[in-house]
Amino acid sequence: MPSPIFRAEPLTESLRDGKPQFPRTTVRFPSNVPYIVDNLWEFLRPKDMPSRRQVIYASPTRELAQANCSGIDKGLGLCVYEVLIDGRSRMAQLKVADARDHPDVKAIKKLVQDKIPRVVTATPVARQCAAMLFLPGGTAADWESVRQSCPPVTEFIAEAVALSTFWASSTSQHNGTNGELFVELSPGASFAAKDLHIY
Repeated sequence: MPSPIFRAEPLTESLRDGKPQFPRTTVRFPSNVPYIVDNLWEFLRPKDMPSRRQVIYASPTRELAQANCSGIDKGLGLCVYEVLIDGRSRMAQLKVADARDHPDVKAIKKLVQDKIPRVVTATPVARQCAAMLFLPGGTAADWESVRQSCPPVTEFIAEAVALSTFWASSTSQHNGTNGELFVELSPGASFAAKDLHIY
């Protein structure tokens, strides 16, 4: 039997009433990691791993879910619950309790400080290419385009790729550790709250 996973978020009437919850249809922008790091992770994402932009986030315990909740009370309080998935999905788990604590975040921030000032002063074109790295929701195709067309950015991307350990240190299933989980639901799949507690 799979290990349970837990989620904390603002309470809604739909959750409270036990109705099925469906994945969002829009891209999720990160609230806890810089856009450039989120874009790098999407650029490097293996095809069999879930996209962090289309997932529900969860934790292996109620306590971690509650501690990592970034939602804002919308008037009904916050809640924590066990996630029950109905349908097909794919999952990944990190080795850290929250993505903001992943070593990539600090490493890429340092790389930006060290390298981007030289990139943006190289030429106006290089400056525009570098801006693409920081766009919210930048795609793998966006990064590949500037990687191929702008040598100063090509060098930066190569160094960022070499530094990144995000996907290499992630597993494709719940491994029983305290790492953050993210689950991408297949079309038509849903999830529901079990043993919901309001806090």
